[in-house]
Amino acid sequence: VAAGTVLDATRLPFGASGPGAGTVDRRRLRAFYEISQALGAATDLDGLLSALKGQLQKAIPRAQRGAVLLADGQGQLHPELHWPEGNLSLSYTWAKQAFTRREAFITGLDDPDQEGGPPASVVESHTLSAIYAPLLWQGEAIGVLYVDNHEMSSAFTLAESELLRAIANQTAMFAKNRRLLADLQQEVAIRNNLVRQIPPRAVERVLKEIGGLGSTGQVNAVTLLVADARDFPIPPAVRPGDVLQMFDDMLLKFSAILFNHDGTLNRYSGAGYALLAVFGGVEPDRRQHEKALRAASEMQAALRELAQDWAKRNLPPCALAIGLHSGEVMQGFTGSPEQAEYTVIGEAVSRAACYCDGAGQGEIVISPAVYAHVKHLL
Repeated sequence: VAAGTVLDATRLPFGASGPGAGTVDRRRLRAFYEISQALGAATDLDGLLSALKGQLQKAIPRAQRGAVLLADGQGQLHPELHWPEGNLSLSYTWAKQAFTRREAFITGLDDPDQEGGPPASVVESHTLSAIYAPLLWQGEAIGVLYVDNHEMSSAFTLAESELLRAIANQTAMFAKNRRLLADLQQEVAIRNNLVRQIPPRAVERVLKEIGGLGSTGQVNAVTLLVADARDFPIPPAVRPGDVLQMFDDMLLKFSAILFNHDGTLNRYSGAGYALLAVFGGVEPDRRQHEKALRAASEMQAALRELAQDWAKRNLPPCALAIGLHSGEVMQGFTGSPEQAEYTVIGEAVSRAACYCDGAGQGEIVISPAVYAHVKHLL
């Protein structure tokens, strides 16, 4: 094309066609407004995409097929929504081009500007005309929006391409916001789950490492505390509500004591009431043996105080037996991030339980491995 030549955009085979090219009429402005309203009303990503599908078909009437693709962490595009039902008609080659170049474009089966000819998927789906627009949010491409027509080679105008590009940017903003909200909600769920098990000061570090620790596990030398409530009341001797309240009383007291001494709450289990806590697991601790012993002593004192309070409510007392042992265990977080459970496995766990079984009411029995580190305190 010679310099200075003025092209008629309405006659460009792969630009715009028909009257009104290069402008956005009232219908399109209204369509864009309605799409913005629909996207704003969506409460999750599925609702957002469904709203987009319905409104987009009104905004660009000659769009017979369409899809929304979102990128994963590796930049790979995955279809989140498409219409009509059935096989996808899109070209991943063209979608990737829009995503990589961050540019919207109109193309089709007979587009002479496509190097090497149309992709095989375009030939197979008989895509005569299509618009591909990247979902851009603050300059970042997070996906691709596309529509096509398999009956007309010049189905879309430049104005419709600009409209789709604007809709894509609007969609990107809402999709990104919903993703950020979902990520925040997931982090809150993970954090709330962790604070039930580990000392608060260790939560931030574990949040960063929970994936690796959970998938690989580690072998560490730790100190284990096993506690068992002897003569813990059960229905019908005591009302179920009172039993649960007594359980909650101990949970609140014991968790605070364990966390105060950098212990990690592994689990509650067994008939009646039993507890397993770990010291020196989540974070290495040279004073783990001493901290475990001090925690055990404070737990015994706390239960005696609780017994006095229970007596005022005509509830029966119970006694605590505690066993301490040190040894190597395999540790890690199991389950989904939101419900991850800190777990220790190994012979040392069974030995700690045996020392607890050998303890009498109100007693703390420690193994030789623990005694070697705390004898100066006794």
